[in-house]
Amino acid sequence: MKKASYLTLLVCVLGLLGACTAPGAKQENASTTNSQVKQQSQSQSANSISGRSLLTNNGKESRTLLPATWQFDEFAITAISGELDDKQQLELEINWRNGTQDPRRFSDVAEVTVYQANQKLPLIERDDDFADTVRPQRSEDFELNFRLNNQKQALKIVITPQQGKARTLMVDLQ
Repeated sequence: MKKASYLTLLVCVLGLLGACTAPGAKQENASTTNSQVKQQSQSQSANSISGRSLLTNNGKESRTLLPATWQFDEFAITAISGELDDKQQLELEINWRNGTQDPRRFSDVAEVTVYQANQKLPLIERDDDFADTVRPQRSEDFELNFRLNNQKQALKIVITPQQGKARTLMVDLQ
């Protein structure tokens, strides 16, 4: 748990340092992100903000899918990692921070849904950390396992908050 927190902190610090030293890259990334958001909003709800990532089945190796923190009204998603296994399963590890002044469980503030070929994937397992109450301004991670239809078609991971706009992460599979 502490390792994940330290790793998340390190990634955030490195991201901030990179943003400070490369204003041109930041402007280019913002332009690319705006273009992706515009394209997604034409094919999806205008309330959705999106990103895109790639996940390969190269053994038992988890891959970071979320390139930057997603800030919501009551919480933040600081990392999403994914892993494919040979049993047609997707394991997502989601790190989040409670941004409220009250202790909360993730299910109090948001829902995670995964789609493949516009079909909602069944949740087959979630770890005990999902039900943990997190103190104000503290972070926690949890894992969710979903049954895939196949390991070829792209995934759509949707984080839907109780308040505010949903965000979508498109994940291409290889």
